[in-house]
Amino acid sequence: MAFDALKEASNWFQRLSGQGKGNSSYDQFVKDMEDLLNRPYDTISPNKPDSPDYTMMGQDNRTDQELNDLARAQLEEYYQKNLNAIDNANKSENEALNQDKKTAEELLQQRKDEIDSSYQDASSSLNNDLLRRGLARSSIAANTNTKLQQSKTDAINSTQQKHAETMQAIDSKIANLTAQRQQALDQFDIQFAAKVTMQMNELMQERDKANAEAMKFNNSVLQQIQNDYASNLSNAEKEFQLNEQSKEKQLQERQKEFFNTARKVLSTMSAKEAKDKLQNDPIFKNLPQYMHTALFREFVQ
Repeated sequence: MAFDALKEASNWFQRLSGQGKGNSSYDQFVKDMEDLLNRPYDTISPNKPDSPDYTMMGQDNRTDQELNDLARAQLEEYYQKNLNAIDNANKSENEALNQDKKTAEELLQQRKDEIDSSYQDASSSLNNDLLRRGLARSSIAANTNTKLQQSKTDAINSTQQKHAETMQAIDSKIANLTAQRQQALDQFDIQFAAKVTMQMNELMQERDKANAEAMKFNNSVLQQIQNDYASNLSNAEKEFQLNEQSKEKQLQERQKEFFNTARKVLSTMSAKEAKDKLQNDPIFKNLPQYMHTALFREFVQ
């Protein structure tokens, strides 16, 4: 109530600014009253700690498929190294067998050329002998040439048969090497799949462990936020109470100054002048009742 009365008095002072001039003590009184009423109240601001760090840890959101792809990428060098080792294991033997096939083809052609050449020489010698003996057109010549041609055919067939057997043996070895390579690839694929699974499991464990630690840390941050909020709320309430108590104390002190300032100016007046001021002057007339009564008793009665 007293504080409200002082606020009303402040408004009266502003409206009455300029009234009562001519009396220096009265003018000073008005000024002192205005300064007193307009003086700001001191507030209490407790020391506040630095703002806490509420930064949270990020989550590892990689999917199992992404980790599987990463595991394969990390093992790519291992995969290529072993794949190349399998390819190179029988490479020289394969190359040698393919060279044997090429050589066999060349030997076949060479043998056929030799047979043909021998046949040409034998046929020419036979025909010359039969001609010299006058048997070129005889049945002997015909039979002899037939036998010679059959001998050539048999020789070529025999050579081709041996060549076919040689080629078959080489192809069999190549097929065996191919089967061995495929078996090695199949076994390596199984081993590699198991290795990828192990690598992926390690990555998943790292991810899940990191996420568990992040969740634990983030929960602690959330708890800290809640605790700090409660603490700040409590501190704000305490600060408000302290300021209210301080303001009430300052108000009481200011009321005393207000009353003493009024007493000071009235003490310079006669009882009649004091009575006139208290009854007719808007400033004194509208003072809080308890102040007005006390001043009237002191300076008039």
